[in-house]
Amino acid sequence: GPAILQKGAIDRISDGSEVVCNDSPASLRRCGGQGDIVAGVAGLMNLWSKRAEAGEMSAAIRAAIATSGIVREAGRRAFEREKRRMTVMTVIEEVGETVEEKGEEE
Repeated sequence: GPAILQKGAIDRISDGSEVVCNDSPASLRRCGGQGDIVAGVAGLMNLWSKRAEAGEMSAAIRAAIATSGIVREAGRRAFEREKRRMTVMTVIEEVGETVEEKGEEE
């Protein structure tokens, strides 16, 4: 079934039966368009998660957890580099490398 990813100071992920929270470091600035990044990354993570070996966690929850981690990290890196000048484009510039690094960790 589906999972919900609620973005915020602490991201909350739930499929209605379990809740996972992510409070890893993120950007100190929110800019317009970050929701579009979340949607794109979520689509990719959902595809990859469904293709991966199933574990105890649903594919939707795994995808939402990965999405949360990637977007938070990409935003953190963009903010670290650009500070208050950060835009959605500077976040996008960090997504590819973040996906590669997060994939290697898992």
